[in-house]
Amino acid sequence: MANENKSLWPDFEANSIVTPKAILLEQGKFLSEKTKNILEVEVVTSAQANEGVILSFYIVAPNMNNYKYLLLYIKHDITLYPLDVHMYSTELAYKCKDQEALLVVLKDTFNHESTIKIIQSLLAQSK
Repeated sequence: MANENKSLWPDFEANSIVTPKAILLEQGKFLSEKTKNILEVEVVTSAQANEGVILSFYIVAPNMNNYKYLLLYIKHDITLYPLDVHMYSTELAYKCKDQEALLVVLKDTFNHESTIKIIQSLLAQSK
């Protein structure tokens, strides 16, 4: 049988899914804007083959020697959803079946009284 040098792969379509990491990075930009760039966000990705991905969402205070506070982390497998969101300060955990559920959980987390207290404290100490 002759090697015909034909691709055996199917055609792939660009997907319209916004990744959890992209969502976190976008929300980080919004936090920077709301705090007049006093606070920043860093999203750190940890991954191991076939073990899944962990996205750690840190709030960074540059005026406090780049102090970092881990607000939450997300764990997902290669297919993105479902995923788990773990809120560090309260030890609450949520399962999100899709992007819509993730956005609801993030909004609740960002508006949680403990998050607001942490942000206000970091802002006060960054002056």
